[in-house]
Amino acid sequence: MKKSLLAILLAAAMMVMVFAGCGSAAGSAAETAASDAVSSAVETAEAVEEAAETVEAAPAEAAVSAEDEASAETNPGADTHEYPEITYPLVDEPTTLTYWQAWPPFLNEISEPKDAAMFAKLEEITGIHLDITAVSTETDATDFMLMCATGDMTDFMQGGASHYTGGGTKAIEDDILVDMLPYLEEYSANYYRIMMEDPTFCDILPGLKSEAS
Repeated sequence: MKKSLLAILLAAAMMVMVFAGCGSAAGSAAETAASDAVSSAVETAEAVEEAAETVEAAPAEAAVSAEDEASAETNPGADTHEYPEITYPLVDEPTTLTYWQAWPPFLNEISEPKDAAMFAKLEEITGIHLDITAVSTETDATDFMLMCATGDMTDFMQGGASHYTGGGTKAIEDDILVDMLPYLEEYSANYYRIMMEDPTFCDILPGLKSEAS
């Protein structure tokens, strides 16, 4: 529409110039007036064009603003949390932690857990060495309960909650396992934020109330 208006204004000004060219002195004066009319027409058209662009841009800006507000409502705090920077290694001096896990017997013919490239890489990055105790997956539940009975437990135990009679909650009550949830926000902030933003974790970890729920 703005281009049509510009064309109409310019055409009108050109018509004035055509008729003005029919005289001499009067024609010269008319040509000057016509020239002024053309300039005025162009300026008027440009002003109309700018106004039209402003009107057209306003709904788009409003749409973007509404989209941002909707995003903030559906994902509260998405841009407000600062994730702390993690520096490696995690310890000032080489550290060893003990780790108990089940290992399928058929894999013993291939390798042992301590030979896994994953653990070697983790030690390289974090500075923490895992002293791994591997038991057969055929006897791991029994071996776990025997370990608990003797009190000779490792720092980390794979599948402890499922192996313990009474489940994970009972294992925490009996001081077999430690509830790590209260420590995550301070000592594992990045992981904690991921959990808080995903309501599915609430089905896994009792007592966790997700910010997204």
